[in-house]
Amino acid sequence: MSTRLRHVNSLPSDSRSNRRPHSRTRLRPRATALLLMLGLGSSIALRGNAGLKVGPVLQQSGDQSVGKPPAGTYSLLYSFDCKAGDGANPAAGLVPDSAGNLYGTTKAGGAFSQGTVFKITPGGIETVLHSFAGSPSDGSEPLFGSLMLDAAGNIYGTTLYGGNFGPLGYGTVFEVTAAGTESVLYNFTGSDSDGEEPWGGVVRDSAGNLYGTTYFGGAYDFGTVFKLTPGGTVSVLHSFSGTKTDGAEPASNLTVLSGNMYGTTSSGGAYNAGTVFKVNAAGSESLFHSFANNVDGSKPQGGGLLRDNSGTLYGVTWEGGADNAGAVFKL
Repeated sequence: MSTRLRHVNSLPSDSRSNRRPHSRTRLRPRATALLLMLGLGSSIALRGNAGLKVGPVLQQSGDQSVGKPPAGTYSLLYSFDCKAGDGANPAAGLVPDSAGNLYGTTKAGGAFSQGTVFKITPGGIETVLHSFAGSPSDGSEPLFGSLMLDAAGNIYGTTLYGGNFGPLGYGTVFEVTAAGTESVLYNFTGSDSDGEEPWGGVVRDSAGNLYGTTYFGGAYDFGTVFKLTPGGTVSVLHSFSGTKTDGAEPASNLTVLSGNMYGTTSSGGAYNAGTVFKVNAAGSESLFHSFANNVDGSKPQGGGLLRDNSGTLYGVTWEGGADNAGAVFKL
């Protein structure tokens, strides 16, 4: 049996033969600290919730923009300890609500050791809102996907595994209501018609549709951009082909800008080193940039793209750059 990637510090093989069937090596839960680092010369700040009024309004929680620099004071808000159902190994970013509470996920820990959704107050008090139970009734192991909060306080996100298809599941889209009730909105099937293993989170439009990506699946098994309606129907807006004119294997969050969604793929493109792509809600996709390894960067994954007030996009790559140790870029 071949083995797929089950760690967040490297990327899957490009070989399609390594994809199905798959097994998992679980990350060992360890005590993990949640840190807020302010200052250090950074000018990146979180700026509330924002939507962009082009067609159905696309919304993104914790809208990340370049703004006023932080004050430069560091404090430890909370340390995860894996005890009594607490989470462990947070891999995604945080999103705030209007009261200053922070929401996020952990990949491990929780009542069933398959990850959690948590809330932390401004005073550092943590509450586990949901412990993922895994297949077949729930998702498991949320990865890089930041959560999406709507105006009513409902939370939307993805899990890498779990769901009711396959022995370990192909991932889910979930909702945690403002009252704290979790439900699976969609179970990925791993087929051409939807996708498999969403590494990133979702964005939402004013009609309640959710948009995201999957790392595998689609027509070419190189990942998808998908749309999920409020009624639970998924459609593939774009199947990545992995060719020189398209990306492959998206592994980060989408960023909303002027009614379009921008994202990265960890491979594909002119040099098979990853891409930045643009797609709208109707599914029209175009290649924005192909990474060129040591020339500029390679294999972007994780947090996705930030934008400033002028529309410039910023991101990082896992490899590439002058010393092949990663790069920070802007477009």
